[in-house]
Amino acid sequence: MIEVKNLIRTFSDAPGHVVQALAVKEFTLGKGEKTALTGPSGSGKTTFLHCLSALLSPTSGTISVDGKNMDDMTEKEKQTWRAACVGYIFQKALLIPYLTVAENIALAAEMAGKKKEKKEIDTWLGKVGLAGYGGRKPAGLSGGEQQRVSFLRAIIKEPLLILADEPTAALDKENSRILMDLLLDYHETRACMLLCASHDPAVQERFPHKFPLERGHALCT
Repeated sequence: MIEVKNLIRTFSDAPGHVVQALAVKEFTLGKGEKTALTGPSGSGKTTFLHCLSALLSPTSGTISVDGKNMDDMTEKEKQTWRAACVGYIFQKALLIPYLTVAENIALAAEMAGKKKEKKEIDTWLGKVGLAGYGGRKPAGLSGGEQQRVSFLRAIIKEPLLILADEPTAALDKENSRILMDLLLDYHETRACMLLCASHDPAVQERFPHKFPLERGHALCT
């Protein structure tokens, strides 16, 4: 379970000038739960996801993972948590251009301490409509295909938590539907935790719970 209390994250954008990028009074996400993270641009959605993945540390407040405060983790423990337990899907695929599709996926598993054989990766590629694509480089894929590879890169390590940051923002309606079907089907099958930030009403309506962020505060509905 993820528990957040009185989380504040600020940044300095000029000498003596501090901007509050995020404020979350309370948030919880339990095993098997899925929530849509909503709110206007600048409300701190990406900052919140970065804090939950330990890419950023809170200015104040606490984030606990199964009762352990992230602030008590060493940097190495945070890196291990992120590599082994967090599957992150970005707005853009951000695949490593000089690696093949299969190598991009295998690298994510390796960083989590898991070895995935070519046969298993090929099976997953087939499940997302990319059979035979393992040897291709990212430049040879469409945007929708790249984002499906990004999805596989996130879930190949069997994460406890999936964080999706506007995963359909660069996709057309059909590719958006395909990606969300894959993401929600995986969540239902594996009962992991899922937090998906999105401006898209079609994506938001697929989540039973929504957590709206606003500048300066957040309320759960």
